[in-house]
Amino acid sequence: MKTLTIERLSHDLRGIAYADGTTWFVEGALPGEVVEARVLMRRQQMVDAEVISVAQPAAERITPVCEYEEQCGGCGLQHVDHAAQINFKQAVLLDQLARIGKVQPSEILPALFAEPWAYRRRSRIACKWSSEKKHLAVGFRERHSQNIIEINHCSVLVPALEKLLQPLRACLSRWSQPRQLGHVELLAADNGVGMLLRVMAQPSDADAALLRDFSTATSVAIYLQTEDKGAAQYFCGPDFALVVKNTATDTALACLPGDFLQGNVIVNALLIDAVLTAMQPKSTDTALEAFCGLGNFTLPLSQCVQKITAIELSESMLARASAQASAQDITNINWLASNLDQCDSHTFDSHKLALPVFNKLLLDPPRDGAQEFCKHVNLKSVERIVYVSCNPSTLARDAAILAERGFALQSVQLVDMFPQTSHIEALAVFLWDESLLRQMKKQKVTAAKTVQKRLRR
Repeated sequence: MKTLTIERLSHDLRGIAYADGTTWFVEGALPGEVVEARVLMRRQQMVDAEVISVAQPAAERITPVCEYEEQCGGCGLQHVDHAAQINFKQAVLLDQLARIGKVQPSEILPALFAEPWAYRRRSRIACKWSSEKKHLAVGFRERHSQNIIEINHCSVLVPALEKLLQPLRACLSRWSQPRQLGHVELLAADNGVGMLLRVMAQPSDADAALLRDFSTATSVAIYLQTEDKGAAQYFCGPDFALVVKNTATDTALACLPGDFLQGNVIVNALLIDAVLTAMQPKSTDTALEAFCGLGNFTLPLSQCVQKITAIELSESMLARASAQASAQDITNINWLASNLDQCDSHTFDSHKLALPVFNKLLLDPPRDGAQEFCKHVNLKSVERIVYVSCNPSTLARDAAILAERGFALQSVQLVDMFPQTSHIEALAVFLWDESLLRQMKKQKVTAAKTVQKRLRR
């Protein structure tokens, strides 16, 4: 145990303290607090730790709502007032942009946020069989462990998913071959709930009957995916496409449990509106969207521009996105399959990825960001770039790349997609600025001359 005074927060919202020549990263601690901390792991000049007790609490500290908060690894910020969570996250976002990207936005827009509880429409439920206890645990991963916390309720899940937790455990606890169970993915769409069960082999007749009974009792559409990770196959329950609607643009996504969708229903709707505003779309625009997924932004944006080219790695996902666009009579989208993480200058120069001339660019990459794409795609005709990020550090890195290519960071906006967690999303807007390009080139020349002088010495 160690008594520590917390000075500030790290990029992952752990408290930082200094003691005995060592930097401590303390989970559950807030700036200004005096805490008793327990060591989790020691590294060179650094210690990972967690709060055991708080001797002097910060004003932002509140009592967690969830009874599982101390054990469950899902929500690490329940001890922080929601308004303070937003302020802390925004500070981290701006710090990452300044420290890693060496950029500052001309404007900081108000954060996008909504109700901090009962918001998650997607959830992954873990299953783990204990041969020693002859027991199947069904729930969420324990903090710092592979053990499972068996929960009866979850305050961040939408009610349609939370009410399934106990019936689901009751169903799977009777499974005849529990070692064959992987994990469960739940999705609450606008027209129903879907469940994807990952299994090592097709269920026995008895286990199939359990699933059918569960589906009948809960009205859940059930899909199976075997260990080879093939496509999800419909198994039983309501047999219709799950749909997530965007009422503002009268478009809809057809989806399956296991698909990537933004987990926060209300904040995603706010984000779509913010993206459309940031793009400033015109009926004469030709847009490009990289990392388009199922078309969460593509379909709404297509209603506002002349043409849009949407790029995604998964051909099967693109096929489904294209099909749902056709079903809604949307004909101005060109869907392209490409691994944008492996693109280089030759990819574009040799026309391996044939792109039209476009004047607006929308990026929505995974956590790794869009480094190669930002480096190598032809941006000569682009006037505006809108970047949706789920990782401030890679956003900052890519912002530096775009700055070198003459795009100034016009605005940044925190997106609180996952309240009660340290996850940070952001919306950034970059504008073409010829004077910035000249400045960056001048800095490069100056730096090169400095290196040459040092080499002559």
